[in-house]
Amino acid sequence: MGKRKQTSSKETYVSKSDRSITKQALYDSHATEELVDRVRRDVRRGQYSYLTPYLVSEKYSISLSTAKKILRELVNDGMIELFSPGRRSPVYVPIRRR
Repeated sequence: MGKRKQTSSKETYVSKSDRSITKQALYDSHATEELVDRVRRDVRRGQYSYLTPYLVSEKYSISLSTAKKILRELVNDGMIELFSPGRRSPVYVPIRRR
């Protein structure tokens, strides 16, 4: 039998300046303004017919709580509106401006 390669259980620390926007949001556990701007830009482009916290978290590789905070901020800005409130998965739709 072969010998197992030993792995280090210590993770290396990455400074804030070296992290990507999405990884920064994961570490800070709050929605950074750059990440909110990315979601806002995609909503303006019409990429979404509806939004859920799960869709946002999967698309931008962030946690569900961060995605919920981003969606709440977009509701406050008037970009999206709550279509179907639900305890588990609320559904938001973009507001169409003419």
